[in-house]
Amino acid sequence: MMPVLDRSSLQPPEETTLEGRVEILGDFPRGAFGDVSGVKHCGLLLKTDLGRLVIHLGPAGYFMKHNFQIRAGDTLSITGIRVVQDQVPLIQAREVKNQRQRLRLRDRNGLPLWPAAGERLF
Repeated sequence: MMPVLDRSSLQPPEETTLEGRVEILGDFPRGAFGDVSGVKHCGLLLKTDLGRLVIHLGPAGYFMKHNFQIRAGDTLSITGIRVVQDQVPLIQAREVKNQRQRLRLRDRNGLPLWPAAGERLF
């Protein structure tokens, strides 16, 4: 099931910024967020003051291309929008920051900055 995002309005969805510690890294299911290319998207479980939140990031290759590594135990700041996928609330990240780097994943309208399906990440 696709996340519910209202792209018809002129206003971008309301963003939130969260800070927390990475507990678990993992892959999102194939086809999540409309990506039918089979490219694996990564995500994580972030422990915050609000509790544990699922964070959808993007293709692992995009992180590799920008030499941005995330490990369990890292403290991150995540900016993104709240969405629901398969009845699970999560944050679709637009930007991720650690102590050394900042990586933009999507534009202000939520459109991915990585190449379209079929284009090479490297």
